[in-house]
Amino acid sequence: MRSGASEGVIGKETEIAALVRAALDSDVVRDAVAHGFRREMYVAAPIGTHLLEGYIDLTYRNHNELASLHVARRHRATPV
Repeated sequence: MRSGASEGVIGKETEIAALVRAALDSDVVRDAVAHGFRREMYVAAPIGTHLLEGYIDLTYRNHNELASLHVARRHRATPV
């Protein structure tokens, strides 16, 4: 786990706590908790001559349909 100093968030604890409370109170998180979810789900798909790989941060069922929430970060495209 990285420290607050390495993330540049020292002194922002109040703001971070408020953001966490807002996220936990959101409809997306409530739906995920109510209907089942997966975190950090690996996905890959061929696109032309490349393979696109990445992680979906939150995947969950929303009224018998799949929904996902992805914060863009670790992904890569490699030639196949």
